[in-house]
Amino acid sequence: MSSPAEQLTKAIETVRDRLLAEGVESVQAINAGRCGCVVSDVAEELGGLDAFYQLGMSELGIDQLMLHSEDEACGFDRALIKTHWPGIQPPEGMDWDDLDAVASHCNFDAGTHEWIVFEGKHHDAESPNGVLNLWDLPFFRRCVDGWQASLAPTRR
Repeated sequence: MSSPAEQLTKAIETVRDRLLAEGVESVQAINAGRCGCVVSDVAEELGGLDAFYQLGMSELGIDQLMLHSEDEACGFDRALIKTHWPGIQPPEGMDWDDLDAVASHCNFDAGTHEWIVFEGKHHDAESPNGVLNLWDLPFFRRCVDGWQASLAPTRR
């Protein structure tokens, strides 16, 4: 019998491949609009939500990592992240203030991405084997790259 990590990877690949066969144009497109469906479909592949949770898996949305206050700018809840997901660190050369700017630029407080967390790794349709730091998920790498590109001086 395969390990829960192997079962998770296989379930993500199965759901991803099914969506591609149904006409979604790319894995990137799956993550840009169907990520919530991927999470729920993966749970079903693993025997339903109860089985998903019993295996120790959970779903996470970027908005769950954000501070929510109408009086406060969009930003990450650093204390929450440090307590529950210490492996989440800013990408090299960046700090949390930079990531707050990325969050604002990409409208993270609206809940732009969901993924699966298991045994300290973050999994989605583009990373079925998981990554240790959510910023290594290609979805978030594109967000960071887009924010950095927006800061580049424009040529005249």
